[in-house]
Amino acid sequence: MHDFFYSPDGKIMGGVLSRRKALRSMGLVAVAAGAASLLAACGGNASVTASTSSGASSAAATSSAAPTSSASASSSAAPSSAATSSASPTSSATTSAATTSAATTSSASAATTASVSSAATTSSSASAVAAANPGKGQFNGGEPYQVPPTGHWNNYVTNNISMSIYDDLINPPFAKFLWASNGWVNILADSFKLEPPDKFVVTLKSGLKWSDGNPFTPKDVVTTFTVLRLMSGPVWNYLDSVQASGNDITFHMAKPASVVQRYVLEQHLYSDAVYGQYAQKADALFSAGKTVADTDVKTLIADFQKFRPAANVASGPFMYDKSLLTEAQLTLTRNPNGYQGKVGFSKIVIYNGETPTITPLVLAGQIDYATHGFPPATVSAFKQQGLRILTPPAHSGASLYINYAKVKGAAKKEVRQAIAYLVDRPANATFALGVAAVAQKYMTGLSDTILPLWVDAADIGKFNQYEKDTAKATSLLQGAGWKKGSDGIWVDDTGAKWNYNLLVASDYADWLGAANNLAEQLSAFGLKTTVQAVNHVQSGQQTLQGNFTLAIGGWGAGSPYPEFSYDTDILEQVPPEDPLGPGNSFDLSQTTTSAGQVNFKDLVVASGAGLDPAPQKAAVTKMALAFNELLPIIPIWEKLGDNPVNEGKRVTGWPPDGNPLYKNDYYADSFVTIWIYDGTLKPV
Repeated sequence: MHDFFYSPDGKIMGGVLSRRKALRSMGLVAVAAGAASLLAACGGNASVTASTSSGASSAAATSSAAPTSSASASSSAAPSSAATSSASPTSSATTSAATTSAATTSSASAATTASVSSAATTSSSASAVAAANPGKGQFNGGEPYQVPPTGHWNNYVTNNISMSIYDDLINPPFAKFLWASNGWVNILADSFKLEPPDKFVVTLKSGLKWSDGNPFTPKDVVTTFTVLRLMSGPVWNYLDSVQASGNDITFHMAKPASVVQRYVLEQHLYSDAVYGQYAQKADALFSAGKTVADTDVKTLIADFQKFRPAANVASGPFMYDKSLLTEAQLTLTRNPNGYQGKVGFSKIVIYNGETPTITPLVLAGQIDYATHGFPPATVSAFKQQGLRILTPPAHSGASLYINYAKVKGAAKKEVRQAIAYLVDRPANATFALGVAAVAQKYMTGLSDTILPLWVDAADIGKFNQYEKDTAKATSLLQGAGWKKGSDGIWVDDTGAKWNYNLLVASDYADWLGAANNLAEQLSAFGLKTTVQAVNHVQSGQQTLQGNFTLAIGGWGAGSPYPEFSYDTDILEQVPPEDPLGPGNSFDLSQTTTSAGQVNFKDLVVASGAGLDPAPQKAAVTKMALAFNELLPIIPIWEKLGDNPVNEGKRVTGWPPDGNPLYKNDYYADSFVTIWIYDGTLKPV
């Protein structure tokens, strides 16, 4: 599984900077009907105000209730910003249209379906801890991680020990999104609501505690977001303060932004006892009017990047056991102080490794669920073993990155367009992942399944689909001043031959397949390309540092909001967004024939701006047109899951195909962790 897909918590995952989560995606959430209730946009350089109080009771134990959920009135609406209800004892992927999107707290249960277990109604304030219900059996998964001293416990910095989807069970967020119903399943949030015109308020569950015994209070939330601001978390494009009072945390927006809800609710939350010293220093600097561009703040960032906590402090049902962390595997044991939900497992075992390492473990029956991206031959072997294969959406995939500081000849858009015409994307998709990848059709940097929710059909008709056309590619290169040499290799208008390395993660089997096929296609045309395969940690760092000429990288994000995808496609690739920069050195200010003069940073922010969906759609349309014309990165294919499930050996309760939660993005809003929380998945 490739944790290169960026997450809203701004954290570094698996050695690759993963700041926006946009986690991979592909679901069916519309935007128009419910957009009047959305939050909105703007830049935020104002200071954080951390007026916290102890809020949550330290006496009460954690809640035993399953994550609660609230769905919007209709699944045809955009991602809802309505307040959830603490009433629903179980999560619901499809809720009746009669359910209001501003549900108030009540003891009544929301309508549920077979998508989630129908657990008995339990008050969200009920008390129970793991010691009273330690569970039994285990769940086995696989994720790549670094062991100490390279791996560490600073959740915001590259090479931290991170478990991707299983982080939801260690340091849970407030809630997770339900794609099919446009609703939310609450975890640490008791409720949340929009307070027009510019506030988003989350009420924290009472009685929460950390694994170190300290109470979990709103102060921890303020600290989490203050450090996130220090690390240029994208939510701070919109916020200007975070304040706490009692169990309420108020996120004030300089201007309302529709994406704030998702950024806030899906943020993994961390302990003030661990990060408070840095949050206090950052708050003092921001309150004095400093920004991340100032020397004092840069110095604090550099200091923080060296910070290595002694351990991860957890608030979920599981925690790391450092005595059970090895190069081969680690064990997540029950956290007696954490929020419990209805978890039935006593431990989760995570095997360390990417696709080559995890594949034999899956075949040997040692893995219950994996998300690594397996080549077609491997998937066939899984099926022969009797394993079930899930194919949920990912809303993201593989693309070609060009380093414009080193490949000068690609500065002209015509050269990038020529490459798009040259590459047989369907063939590359099939070679890499078989039926688990679909060639990008509209080439907008946004999932083809999300695009129609934001761009009108008339404008979709304007997109160049770049169907394979070698004659067109030749004409474009010649028009850009390129010539083919006597040796058959193209020479650009500066006299430089196209003879470049293509950087790729050797342990990402799907990306490696894409790279080999792409290099073969380009070289056959006279664009000599040699695959340079290194491990995923090194390739991710080299890409962000600009230490590459060509690279296979990710595009798109696991969010129904286009802002997340374009942040991944554009802003993650250039400074000053990433301290590791300079990335690909793409100029964010461009002149286009399709959209006029554009600034991509401004368009990314505008794509989430305002309560009215019309300006958002206009910004997304302009961004999509500009991206399609300029191709700052060149999408190749969109990934579907080919995720093996070992049913019945250790884990039972897997819902049948067609369950609404299988429409969730399987990284960003994992149905697996939702079902572990509510008890749907349980030990044999």
